[in-house]
Amino acid sequence: MGLLAPLALAFVPVLAAITALYWLRLRRPETGVSSLHLWQALLRDREANAAWSRLNASLLWLLQLGIAAALILALARPWAATPQSGGRNLILILDTSAGMGSTDEPGGHTRLDEARRLAGERIAALPGNGTALLIAGGNHATLVSPATDDRTALRRALDGLHVEPTGTDLHDALALAAGLAPAQPDPEVVVYSDGRFPDPSRDGLTIPAPLRFVAVGTRGANQAIVALSLRRNAATLSLFAQVLNASDQPVNRRLDIALDGVAWAGRNLSLPPGTSQTVLFDEVPPATGQVHAHLAGSDDLAVDDDAWTVNRSADPVSALLVSDGNRFLQNALVLLPNVNLSRSTPAEYSPDLTATLTVFDRVVPTGTLPTGNLLFIAPPTSTLLFDRNGSVTEPAPSLPPPPAGADGNPASDPILRYTDLSNLHVAQAARIERTAWARTVLGSDQGPLILAGETGGRRIVIIAFDLHDSDLPLQADFPLLIRNLVGYLSPDAAGGLAVSVPAGAPVALVADKDEGVTRLSVAGPDGTLLADYAVQPTETHFQFTGTSRLGLYVVSQWAGAGVIRREGFTVNLFAPAEARLLPVQAPALPPSRRPAGVAVVESARVEWWPIAAALALLVLVAEWLLTHRLGLRRLGQRFARRPEDHLANP
Repeated sequence: MGLLAPLALAFVPVLAAITALYWLRLRRPETGVSSLHLWQALLRDREANAAWSRLNASLLWLLQLGIAAALILALARPWAATPQSGGRNLILILDTSAGMGSTDEPGGHTRLDEARRLAGERIAALPGNGTALLIAGGNHATLVSPATDDRTALRRALDGLHVEPTGTDLHDALALAAGLAPAQPDPEVVVYSDGRFPDPSRDGLTIPAPLRFVAVGTRGANQAIVALSLRRNAATLSLFAQVLNASDQPVNRRLDIALDGVAWAGRNLSLPPGTSQTVLFDEVPPATGQVHAHLAGSDDLAVDDDAWTVNRSADPVSALLVSDGNRFLQNALVLLPNVNLSRSTPAEYSPDLTATLTVFDRVVPTGTLPTGNLLFIAPPTSTLLFDRNGSVTEPAPSLPPPPAGADGNPASDPILRYTDLSNLHVAQAARIERTAWARTVLGSDQGPLILAGETGGRRIVIIAFDLHDSDLPLQADFPLLIRNLVGYLSPDAAGGLAVSVPAGAPVALVADKDEGVTRLSVAGPDGTLLADYAVQPTETHFQFTGTSRLGLYVVSQWAGAGVIRREGFTVNLFAPAEARLLPVQAPALPPSRRPAGVAVVESARVEWWPIAAALALLVLVAEWLLTHRLGLRRLGQRFARRPEDHLANP
């Protein structure tokens, strides 16, 4: 126990000054009277007011001493040590993902507000020699404040945290904490989150310190737009939207659509609990440049009630299918409105048959591979890009863990977006040796079934099994899978400006030097200039990283003082896992271990000055009431008089 501000005790002589004022009371002038019989009380009062006379106890005097003593005690900031389970040096991880912006906390506060409050209380209870450091974790990790015992600096760092419109993956934040913990004597890691994140221990991560999880959030009343895209349909466009009701109650919401900033259509939706609903708007004008969708009404999370998309369907993708005959695949490609499909048999195929996307179905070309993006289905032999090493029988499909920065949805890979392949059955598949350029999109107990990646400036996808050796073509998600594959392998995905990117993702920008572009600029959703690049003959590629806000971004290419081209791209949340707000009280966490020799119970500091300040306020109120008791009594008597008394004696 002790005092944090002992210099405040210098005000103790104020107590003696108050007492002296009662001794040195005012002397009244002497006046002659005819009799002292009625003045005995006055004489007693005069004796009491005589200078340095014997001090008589007075309630007002005692109250004033109490006020001064309580204020001095509050200024001195007394504290006491209390036992508290935990470490002496804290590593605090605060989830700053989109879901932490939910306003389901009491008083309309966000989950991040509650996390800041709880973290602030823990910082205030640190022992005198304790420190804390802050890590913000959404889909990446940021060291907000290094280890310090400066509580003012820590509070300032807490107040500076804000919600980011991203999914949740605390793996990087916990990995950073695991790296910092060994440098802290007696550490403890505390995570403040709603618990809606994938298992962060998927790669064997272990925390070398005690790990504690503090849950925030109370409910999950939320609806979200989780998909929005334009599709070509003959001479017009169709708008596809998907709305998710993540709450446990049915709701009615209205989906409003604006084209190029002008209200165009709306649809009233009746959403059952826990389900998503697809909405299709036909006959969108072909000249449409941008689309904004908005869910009217309110819920606990407003950030996912809006979505944007731009028109990228003007130029169809040229695709070449090399196959001996695959009606399932051919029909799926022909029905895609933005694909111009041509076909060739393996015997007729020649490298001179070029296309933006070439699909090799159960065949591998001999010699040089064609330019452009490639899709291999059941390759019979190895190529320069990959090795086939035999076959596997009846592999059991399994989804790999979501990659770092994903929204937590098990099918967060763009190739599997909005699909469910959990019931896929495969009789036989090629054993493809995974290469450095490829990632596993769909795995199995015997090796990868779908791989994708980029090498040599082009994108490549490998489906290890023959469609005829599976029930994939019979599943309802097969056309959507083919659409996702073509979208991934389309020119936009291969290097052009993307239609939509997650918040925080970099965007590759390429200046058209053939048209004399000298400058390239990027404007944000509110029209603010975010980047301005000077184009040089040897520098035409740029990477824009300012995608921290949701909305429409406009990229302008300048030739001198004139704009020769404007293109837009959008930043959307599109995170079904983040839309499901119901908090998880016991999420999966990495295993933690306590270093040898660390005590379990630590001494934390609790300050008592608020109690002393509150006591001073109460005594001050009591002193005021006692001083004005006669006036208050007369006032009460006046209001207690009957109405007729007021009329008689106004």
